[in-house]
Amino acid sequence: MIVLLVAGLAAAIYLVQRKTNIFPKAYVSEPVSAPIVPTRVEAPPYGDTAVTRPPAQKLTFTISPNVNCSYNNLTGSAVMISWINTANPVSIVELDVGTGTTGEPDIRTKNVAASDTVAYAPSGFTGDPEIIPGKKYYVRLFNGEYAQSQSFTVPSCMYTGR
Repeated sequence: MIVLLVAGLAAAIYLVQRKTNIFPKAYVSEPVSAPIVPTRVEAPPYGDTAVTRPPAQKLTFTISPNVNCSYNNLTGSAVMISWINTANPVSIVELDVGTGTTGEPDIRTKNVAASDTVAYAPSGFTGDPEIIPGKKYYVRLFNGEYAQSQSFTVPSCMYTGR
């Protein structure tokens, strides 16, 4: 029994004096880097050609209806479109109101200043369009290249009888 105690004590002293890593982790001596690969941006639904740009230059934007719901056509600042400018600032906002009988696009445009990062629809768009609740619209931005289009719909108010 004494021999086992002495052997255990010797092993413990040996292990305490020596650095032992029971759960080793992988180690990389140099940083790992991958080349930047351009990403493909899908073409808008109204048939324009797709563009390719590096991820850092990708122009993204958000669309936020400024009304909860409506029974009637909307004018003024019914929808807010906001973006963060890239190296090339946005110059044109396009709104596809799609009023054709077979669903063909009807593109309305609005020029914006280079410092702008917000536009309101349908205010200021060519042809003074109105936003019809329940109808789908498409928006895209142009800064020398077209951004991927996004869609929005302003909900219709539901009438509940008594």
